[in-house]
Amino acid sequence: MPIFNIPYSPDFNGIESFFSLVKAKYKALFLNKLMEEEEIDAADLITKSLSKIDRNHIKACIRKGFEELEKKFKTVNS
Repeated sequence: MPIFNIPYSPDFNGIESFFSLVKAKYKALFLNKLMEEEEIDAADLITKSLSKIDRNHIKACIRKGFEELEKKFKTVNS
């Protein structure tokens, strides 16, 4: 049975929360490189940004997405 959703629902998608964390880490590293007038290697910054996010943050992103979906289903089914 298909479940139809609104076109864009970032709250239901844990990867959106994860990417927000990665982007925040990336921006901080990027800004630091700019301030220090160091060479900027985007691939290296992405790798470093990803490595700074621990398993607990990843699990929290996934859990948040599921919790939002559960809330929505409870509202729809009430």
